[in-house]
Amino acid sequence: MRGRAGEEVRVDINIVPPANNMFDITGVAAENGTNIRFQLEKSNAESRSFVLHVFNTRPEAGRYFDKITLSTTSGISPELTIRVFGIIRD
Repeated sequence: MRGRAGEEVRVDINIVPPANNMFDITGVAAENGTNIRFQLEKSNAESRSFVLHVFNTRPEAGRYFDKITLSTTSGISPELTIRVFGIIRD
């Protein structure tokens, strides 16, 4: 995530399960959560795709790192990890 301090910095991540491993997302958690907030929405009930919105909450310039873990109903991939890098400038 890149942006300026005081401005909205947001990233939308599309999550589309493959046809051979359809799953639902049952939980979302950040490892730290100090500099980000997130919102998960089911974008399409038929395709079972999702959109994860990630927002910067850091008010001042600086860098940060966090991880978002998605818990799923999949036996193949019960957890998905999304790494978040933030670079906020003056």
